[in-house]
Amino acid sequence: VTANKALLAERGEERFALARKKNALLRFEAAVAGGIPILKAVREGLCANEITSVVGILNGTSNYILYSMANSGLTFEEALRQAQKKGFAEADPTLDIGGHDAAHKLTLLGSLAFRSWIPLRDVATEGISTVGIQDVAYASELGYVIKPLAIGRLAEGRIEVRVHPTLIPKDDVLASVPREYNAVLVHGSAVGPTLYFGKGAGRFPTASSVVADVIDIARDIARGSVSRLDPMPFGSSLPRRPMEEVETRYYLRLTALDVPGVIGSIGNILARQKISIASVVQKEPVAGEVNPAQGVVPLVILLHRTKEKRIQAALKAIRKLRCIRGRPQLLRIEGRGE
Repeated sequence: VTANKALLAERGEERFALARKKNALLRFEAAVAGGIPILKAVREGLCANEITSVVGILNGTSNYILYSMANSGLTFEEALRQAQKKGFAEADPTLDIGGHDAAHKLTLLGSLAFRSWIPLRDVATEGISTVGIQDVAYASELGYVIKPLAIGRLAEGRIEVRVHPTLIPKDDVLASVPREYNAVLVHGSAVGPTLYFGKGAGRFPTASSVVADVIDIARDIARGSVSRLDPMPFGSSLPRRPMEEVETRYYLRLTALDVPGVIGSIGNILARQKISIASVVQKEPVAGEVNPAQGVVPLVILLHRTKEKRIQAALKAIRKLRCIRGRPQLLRIEGRGE
């Protein structure tokens, strides 16, 4: 029995094969979503279903930070320090805020859900450290909240797996998940959407899952059925959908000089990549840092669905515009049914 998600995400395929060869039991419920019995639910409760998607908040530290930014008006740095003070973040929070902890968990959860081993290297991973307080505020104005989502989907026989901060509608079932809590939304072919919510970390939630695994193993040994459940049942190896082929909506925040033609220049670049604009919000200009007389304006652009490779190509060209200042911010948007 282990709660070591990094071990299993990086070396799990050989560990599971060894357990199978030795007819040994291997359980790891505590490795994903702490005290939430999500692996048991997917492995046993939903075994009559084809799982089409698993979407969730799998890292409590990242969720606590973004929740504090949205609800307490803290900057990213202030929210991180508060999380560390309360014991929700490590002294070195890199694995959490960099998205790597959630990627480890998604490797295990996705592999189990789709019955096909997903190497950790296939999980596209972005952290939350670039999310600014202005992004949280603009998202709210537009009817969204920003959540650290782990997304696994099966579509047209291919699996896509990604971890990144994401805009979701305020009335989405995952939008209200507070503080350090985790939640996972699983879609099954027969049951439709099912939601699992609870504490994703902490001594007692983790211990709950560890002891439950021990009890399960004891029951199987007592009944002579150690092979009742494969620790990681695989079907055929399914192909991946690379991140550049993923299609979703986007939030783009830019800082530009307050001069004529800026929106037109950006629109031309997007049009060349066949990207359609849903809306543009231009805020009041602020004084420039170098030349106060030449102000800059924040631009927030919401884009219709497009492929990742198209938006990345457009972003590369937008960065080269002489009117653009600072680093553009690009976030993905997910909604119900997407």
